[in-house]
Amino acid sequence: MISPREDITGIIGGAGPWQRKVFLLVLVATLPNAWHILVLTFLAPNIDHWCGGRPGVFHNISAEEWKNFSVPLVADETGQQSYSKCWMFDVMNDTNLNNTDKAQNRSLHSCLVWEYDHSQYTSSVVEQWDLVCDNSWLISLSQSLYMSGYLVSSFVTGQLSDRFGRRPIILLSLSVGSLSGILCVLSPSFIIFVILRFFVALGVTGIVTSSFVLLSEIDNGFQGKFYTSKKKHRYSHGLLGKIIRIFYHFIRFVISFIFFGLSFNTNNLGGDPFLNFLIAGAVEFPSYLGTIFVVKRLGRKFPLLISVITAGVALLLIIPIPYELVWLQVTVAMIGKLAITAAFAIVYVYSAELFPTVVRNVGVGTSSTCARIGSMLAPFVKELGTAVDPALSQGLFGALCLLAGCLILTLPETHNKPIVDTLEEEKEENANS
Repeated sequence: MISPREDITGIIGGAGPWQRKVFLLVLVATLPNAWHILVLTFLAPNIDHWCGGRPGVFHNISAEEWKNFSVPLVADETGQQSYSKCWMFDVMNDTNLNNTDKAQNRSLHSCLVWEYDHSQYTSSVVEQWDLVCDNSWLISLSQSLYMSGYLVSSFVTGQLSDRFGRRPIILLSLSVGSLSGILCVLSPSFIIFVILRFFVALGVTGIVTSSFVLLSEIDNGFQGKFYTSKKKHRYSHGLLGKIIRIFYHFIRFVISFIFFGLSFNTNNLGGDPFLNFLIAGAVEFPSYLGTIFVVKRLGRKFPLLISVITAGVALLLIIPIPYELVWLQVTVAMIGKLAITAAFAIVYVYSAELFPTVVRNVGVGTSSTCARIGSMLAPFVKELGTAVDPALSQGLFGALCLLAGCLILTLPETHNKPIVDTLEEEKEENANS
């Protein structure tokens, strides 16, 4: 007897004009996903700032003259001196610009208002809401809350699309994401901006999640080959299997944590932030395209292992590079970005193959949750580097990559190997083993 699903898929086919049309529509609908994730790199960039609030007599002098007169010099981590971004001298009782002894009879106090460098960015949310000094961590918080929208949406839209269908949820998500994105432009406060960004994340994630399932369902060839096997993979069950899945959840956490950490922090690499962002995005193209062919020929485990280890080594090698060699720092960082991007692509395929069919959605969902937690923590890596030492961020990334690489060694190879379909089969295999 032919099931309704088999009857439907037999009519629509597996790779015809209708599937291509759906694919193109989904492609257009999901493109803004990457823009919304990374747009804060330009909405809240690292821009030079210093204390403002000039008395009337100083209104017509240049910014350099004002800083030289009112702002103390401080040394950064490399020993280079620059103007303080958060402190200034009390200049209310001293209007003599020729006074070269800044410390004479002047006390320091924290900034109440700021001036900003407009040489690269004419406006930003940093300037609009003064997200600097004691408030600079709010930028990372907003990015973290945005990624939490991914976590919530993955659960909610998955359940809704199963109940009401893929198309209605995709359209609803598209409406929520588009409307929230437009309203972000009109945000009267930072809090409203963050809340609207959360709803943007709900919308774009709903599109991606439902579209991924939809594309899998309308491709009959993939579904038939993947889910009908009755043979068992010996690593898919038992205590060993449970340990492997726990390790795998941690590996997904690490990969997502590092992937988004590098993506969010291109401004901190030094040099031209626009060029850094362009290179960081460009390296993803060969990485994603290359993995398509690599996983077909070499499987999942070995390419994932090489990618993660390469990323870890590259990120650790950044630490001893002198600050002056910005080009070398960026080059090594981009090698790490290319490698972790490959791992990010492979992990999606690998995760679905490590779980029995009847619990695959739960397994993939759980590991995706771990990945989302990693992406939520990633924005605060910049704060860690600022508070302690910039090298600490790279060291943390590199060490976690190497640890994840060791755990990958415990995973089985799933390429061209069947997996169990049901929990009953798993129990039967456990009883016979």
